[in-house]
Amino acid sequence: MNPHEGYRQDLLAAIESLDPRSLLDVGCGDGGLLREMLDRGRTCVGVEIEEEHVNTLKESGFEAMLCRADHLGVPDRSFDVVVFEYSLHHVDNIERALLEAARVARRAVLVLDPWFDLSIPSQRIAHEFDLWLKTLDRRVGMIHWPSVSAEQLAKPFRVLGSFRIDCRYRLTPLAISLERMLEHARDQLAKVRNPFERELALEAIVDRARLDGISEDGAILFSAVRAGDL
Repeated sequence: MNPHEGYRQDLLAAIESLDPRSLLDVGCGDGGLLREMLDRGRTCVGVEIEEEHVNTLKESGFEAMLCRADHLGVPDRSFDVVVFEYSLHHVDNIERALLEAARVARRAVLVLDPWFDLSIPSQRIAHEFDLWLKTLDRRVGMIHWPSVSAEQLAKPFRVLGSFRIDCRYRLTPLAISLERMLEHARDQLAKVRNPFERELALEAIVDRARLDGISEDGAILFSAVRAGDL
């Protein structure tokens, strides 16, 4: 099993433990979580920032809204649970998005996002490579932040003071081949003009990967449960 599918199963288990009647999936992509929740008899609405994605989801029979993560445009406590599945590092302002999720959630906010164990050499290389890839994404106008920390996730809920916070880490350090790493890098370099500077930075990362290897990222599973739901 792909490690990320295992991490996703942890998210699904966390959702099921709350037994919500309704969910809001922020950054719902192609509707994977929407499909899962509807199959389980739960109301699930998706949020996307691209109109084309929203239209495609609606054409496929899903309920989806065109709006930003930091301005969801629905009343307070409209959904039992608000979920960010590998989407939070793509929002414009992470703290504002989490505060908005807390406003909308009746019971809980759940986040699944990438994480690297920097105590492991192959994970340090993976983290460096991840930062390199995201720098190129930002060069072409994409919102793609470094991995969020537990402190970033917890800060808005500590300010609000009415949530129980839980943070768990998962890692299956599956090795990535250098060939796959370089193929991904070439795809990224093709997006930017004058990539020479970025190629030099890549060479140093690849040299370290030859020595220490590079492995798949882990995941952070964060939950903030409203005090009245404890």
